[in-house]
Amino acid sequence: MAARVGTCANASLLSAQLLRVRESWTSDVWARTGKIQLASTFLASMMVGEWVCMGEAEACATGMWTHVASQGGHWDDGVLEIIGGSREEGRRIRNWLGDVDMVSGRKTANLSRYICERYGFEPGMFIMPWMMSAVFDLSIMLDTIVTPFTSDYLSAYLSVCPSPGDAVLSFGPMDTLMTPAQHYVPTRLYSLFPHPAQDVGEKRRYIAMLNSR
Repeated sequence: MAARVGTCANASLLSAQLLRVRESWTSDVWARTGKIQLASTFLASMMVGEWVCMGEAEACATGMWTHVASQGGHWDDGVLEIIGGSREEGRRIRNWLGDVDMVSGRKTANLSRYICERYGFEPGMFIMPWMMSAVFDLSIMLDTIVTPFTSDYLSAYLSVCPSPGDAVLSFGPMDTLMTPAQHYVPTRLYSLFPHPAQDVGEKRRYIAMLNSR
């Protein structure tokens, strides 16, 4: 698993949860499913009022995305087929997941009309809370944009602005140690994620993550 998708196999992965739904829940739940999003991406969708794509770091966290350092990545058809139980169901899962935004930090969409009317934003304004752990006063934000959201643990890492030699330890339901990685070298000892905030032209950077449950 780690060699194929760069993420250690564990019960919290979206891929493992999907497999459990198919094997343990009623077939009606699986048949009625039309879209799958991580919590972070779903929150972004709520902000803009339409489905948005997850970023590559989020895709890697699902256990179904194969990252290619020089070419980006793709949903792994072999893994999807195992989870779905057949090639046809694997294609269905691929459609549920949707496309992946490979460019970090760019605008995703406008703020939804409802958010503008409910909280008094101007229609032309945008919002940029992809760092989910940040706390801010929405009423004073100007010229903000919606960019791809990311998970709470990666947000915690980004929020402290670590130097290249720093490690970040986050305590919670899962204790997580995160440290910068310059190269994509998968191993079962840790999980690797593309850095969720990097420019298109710069050398690819990664975050190595070690979890204790």
